[in-house]
Amino acid sequence: MIGARTGNPRYDRTEGGTETMGAFDKAKDQAEQMKGRAKEKVGDATDNESLANEGRADELKGKAKEEWYDLKEKAGDKLHDAKERMTGKDRDER
Repeated sequence: MIGARTGNPRYDRTEGGTETMGAFDKAKDQAEQMKGRAKEKVGDATDNESLANEGRADELKGKAKEEWYDLKEKAGDKLHDAKERMTGKDRDER
């Protein structure tokens, strides 16, 4: 359902019909990256290789999630634009 509001930012849809990453999810993924950087620094400072590696993994996981949602959003926008071109509708006509 286009334009539906579920209350969950991850599943709310834009008028274009693409899932958007909510600000909460973006902040959560960035916090995961910061937590990972902190773990890595503490691990390096204490010569705890396991903690440093865990931190690197957390940081990469947060970056991957953020990139995945950005890619999904861009793909959805491209799909929407293609549908509009095929039907002859313009974004401003809605």
